[in-house]
Amino acid sequence: MKRIIIFVVYDFEGKVDLYLEKLLSENKNISDRLVVVVNGGIQDKGIEILTKYSNDVYFRKNNGFDGGAYKDVLINFVGIDAIKKYDELVLMNDTFYGPFYSWKIVFDEMKSEKCDYWGLTRSEEQCMSSHGLKSHIQGYFFCFRKNILDNTEFWDFWRKLPYASNHDEAVEEYEIGLNTWLQKRKYEGNSYLDICGGKALIERKTNPYRDELEDIIMSYKCPIIKRKAISFRSIKKVKNVEAFIRKSYKYDFDCVWENWIRYDMSDNNSTVSVEELKIFCESHNNIYIYGSGKMGNILMDIIESLGLGYKTNFVITSGETAENVFLIDEITLEELDGIIIGVGSEFMGDVYKIAIRKMNPKNIFIPNRRQRQEYSIK
Repeated sequence: MKRIIIFVVYDFEGKVDLYLEKLLSENKNISDRLVVVVNGGIQDKGIEILTKYSNDVYFRKNNGFDGGAYKDVLINFVGIDAIKKYDELVLMNDTFYGPFYSWKIVFDEMKSEKCDYWGLTRSEEQCMSSHGLKSHIQGYFFCFRKNILDNTEFWDFWRKLPYASNHDEAVEEYEIGLNTWLQKRKYEGNSYLDICGGKALIERKTNPYRDELEDIIMSYKCPIIKRKAISFRSIKKVKNVEAFIRKSYKYDFDCVWENWIRYDMSDNNSTVSVEELKIFCESHNNIYIYGSGKMGNILMDIIESLGLGYKTNFVITSGETAENVFLIDEITLEELDGIIIGVGSEFMGDVYKIAIRKMNPKNIFIPNRRQRQEYSIK
């Protein structure tokens, strides 16, 4: 079976991190031809890495996001006639980490499945119902088989695909549009997560890679983690998954954190930066989380997951104390101690006023970036 992979790369700083090099190596191992298309710029060192794994590297402006990149490669760079010589076409982007074990295992298992196209994960999320879709293959990974490649209407889809001007439009036109096209023509789709036993999980009508992270990795051997599945609130789950992956596979998870932390630090839409939280904790002797409710406990989970929990306690203004919960007026704060505000926005003003009476503002950390700007804490 001859297979061509079209792999879209985008990095806001033009870097090629180690996780991406691992993915490139796996892609090369299971393809007869690996085509890399770079959306936007790439640094010289990155170009050296890309050309190490592929003789077909194309550069373009990030016009139309992934869908626009695939369209340009299929129609203009490589061409339909060349693509049709292959038995399988894989469209894949770089927004995930892995595979944690060989792609060969995945493709060998899917080889015997009677389907026309497949992906790694499938979603039955309710938001798709307005498009008439009961479920859809998630667009970061598509594999199409020969009968689809021989359908001239498939290539008409790509010729007509508009270059999206924003992310929502890109999802609508490419991911949802392609799934709709396939389903209307009665093509049979499947997902690797389905054949690994994850069908019941998918039927919860959630986004599996986002909402069911521990299950899809630890119970249903999903070989990847989406970058967007890692967030401030999911750190504890991710650390559990990391421990499982390190124990079960030969994958160096450090490369995941290397890339994710760089993206997390740059994301102005991210309300909380885990790396900033970690830096604050590491630069203070004792950490007190001001607030022992839901937000405070989320912060404690994250700090413990980062290996900093040995010096962390809660403080509260009033109420019942416990082994690690103290009244703020009853503790002595040293110069190198730090306070992390762990309350919601409705209590932030009052709690912050009390905190700055006890501590230099430089020793107070508000995890929420927007609130931090409001209180002028850098």
